[in-house]
Amino acid sequence: VMIRVGWAGYNGTIDYDEALTENIQNAHAAGLGVGLYIYVYCTTLAAATVAATEVVAFAKKFPGIINYPIAWDIEETKNTCLISQSKEQLTNLVSTLCETTAQLGYYSVWYTYAMFAKQYLDYVALNKKYDLWIAYYGKTQSGISNILGNVSYGMWQYLGDEGRCEGVQGACDRNYCYKDYPKIIKSAGLNGFTTTLAPTTPLEPDYKDLYTKLKAKWDSLKKLFSEEDL
Repeated sequence: VMIRVGWAGYNGTIDYDEALTENIQNAHAAGLGVGLYIYVYCTTLAAATVAATEVVAFAKKFPGIINYPIAWDIEETKNTCLISQSKEQLTNLVSTLCETTAQLGYYSVWYTYAMFAKQYLDYVALNKKYDLWIAYYGKTQSGISNILGNVSYGMWQYLGDEGRCEGVQGACDRNYCYKDYPKIIKSAGLNGFTTTLAPTTPLEPDYKDLYTKLKAKWDSLKKLFSEEDL
C-alpha cells in the first residue's frame, strides 16, 4: 500500500495527512508492505530539497516498516505552480526530489500520469535515472507506450476513482507492481534497513601451529615432573 504523507507546499514544508501515522501502523499490523507518496506543489529546487529532507526525517520514525519507495506525485495542473515552470525547470525539480531522497538513504520514485509526463517533463531523462510509477487508466498498458514510447516503470496505476479494495471504504486507486521492492530495498540497506551479511565460513585450524604449541607445553612439563608423574 502506498500511503499519502500529505502535500509539499510551495516552499517545501509538508502539510501532513491527519491519519498518516495511524495508516502506517495499521497497514503494517495487517501485514502489508508500506510505501509513501507526497503530492507536490514545490516551486523551487530549494523547496524540493526541504520537502525530501523533511519526508525522510519522518520516515525514519518507522524503522523496519517502510519497505516500498517514497514517491513524489507530480501532476497538479489546476494550480499552475508546476506547469508554469519550464519543462527543464520542472524536470530538475523532480530530479532534486528523487536525488535528495536517495542521498538520504531512501528509495525514491516519481509518479505522474502519462500525458503530464509527455507535456511537461523530460521523462526520458528522468526515466534513465529514477524509477517511474505511472498512472494510465486505459484498458491496457499499450496506451502508455503509445503516449511515451519505450518508457520503463516499476508500478502502473491502472484504476482511479472507480477502484475498490477490500477493507477500504469508498474509492481506492489500484496498481500493479512489477518489482520486488522489499527485496531490492533490504538488500541495498535502504529505508533504514541494514544489509544482511552472509555467514562467514570458519577458518580451518592451523594444525601444525597447534602441534608446535602443545609440544612446547609438553616439553616444559617434562622438566618439572618425572615421566612417571606425567
